[in-house]
Amino acid sequence: DLILSLAGIEMGSLGIVRVLRLCRLLRLLRVLRMFTVLKELRRLIEMMAGCFKTLFWSCLLLFLVMTIWAVIAVELINPTVQQIADEG
Repeated sequence: DLILSLAGIEMGSLGIVRVLRLCRLLRLLRVLRMFTVLKELRRLIEMMAGCFKTLFWSCLLLFLVMTIWAVIAVELINPTVQQIADEG
């Protein structure tokens, strides 16, 4: 925050900074595409990008399953805990 305020950039215009970073990254990727020598690196990056989609959906499914089991556990265990608390 201090560096951004010294540079005269407000937190509201932070979205613009992100867009500029993305443009720089895309420009870098375009330069990497031009090199035929780095064909293996490009293939590796493409495969990693393809895996991120699968990884995202896997994490989302895992999150949903864990959330559902947590809700079920709370519903089943809560009456027992309340009973123990009432007894002393």
